[in-house]
Amino acid sequence: MRLLEHPFKSLLHRFGLEILRANTSQCPKLPSPPVELVQHVAASFSDSFAIADHVECSSMEIEQSLQRYDWFYHFNFGGIEVGPNPGAPKEVRGHYQRYLHIFPSVLALTNGTLAGNSILDVACNAGFWSLQAKRLGAASVLGIDSSEANISQARFITQLIDMPDLEYQTVNAYDITKDALGDFDITFFLGLLYHLDSPVFALRKLYEVTRKFAVIDTQLTNSDMAMLKMDNDTAARYHAQSHTNTLALIPSEPAVLFMLKSVGFRDVFLIPNHPNTCHELYLTQRWGTFIAYK
Repeated sequence: MRLLEHPFKSLLHRFGLEILRANTSQCPKLPSPPVELVQHVAASFSDSFAIADHVECSSMEIEQSLQRYDWFYHFNFGGIEVGPNPGAPKEVRGHYQRYLHIFPSVLALTNGTLAGNSILDVACNAGFWSLQAKRLGAASVLGIDSSEANISQARFITQLIDMPDLEYQTVNAYDITKDALGDFDITFFLGLLYHLDSPVFALRKLYEVTRKFAVIDTQLTNSDMAMLKMDNDTAARYHAQSHTNTLALIPSEPAVLFMLKSVGFRDVFLIPNHPNTCHELYLTQRWGTFIAYK
């Protein structure tokens, strides 16, 4: 059979075709987190915050300030609602569902709290995930983003609600170094991987500053093979705040596993999808969340 394989491949190549072998390497799944932990994480969530006492502005002035920014995440500041889905209950908002999908499994690995852990939130946008990490007890949180506008927005929120212990810096994911930022117990790489035209390089940078484990949440292409699906990374496809590249490389599940292992992560697990809490994108394998241990 092998004697026939080479001439058959050569014939296919003449027509621009190729034999693709399915890759059966699947990422092992973490155990489901205890129900009590899921309930604790749900109770700890908030995207509604009171205005800090030191803010000497009227409601109208605050609302005008908020309108200067684009809001990809939902927030409520002192009764003023901003975001893509005003009025919708949190149970049907996509980012709350992502929170409830990701954080119970993360806390199951840290004895039920982020207390004592330092967090790096890569591509932090307006700091939505940084805020949730701090509420769950993180000792320190640094959010970085390549967009000056996003960092300005995140810093504005910390001043508005008086959370000065959240730190934000304008840093591109390709420019992460241990010398510049230090290292962190847990790193968040949420909603970024598929936007990058050099994903392995970025993951190598992530590995450098991760002490315990990284959390990688990404769009997936549905394939059993380790592959990256190429697509246009246009602002219209996602949202204006995320648009820094023109090329999207959307990985399959085996590709994420191979890339993470190739840069040095020792063990990689997939967070299990639960029909009662998951967004549809996870249930249809169009999105996945990975835990990569150093």
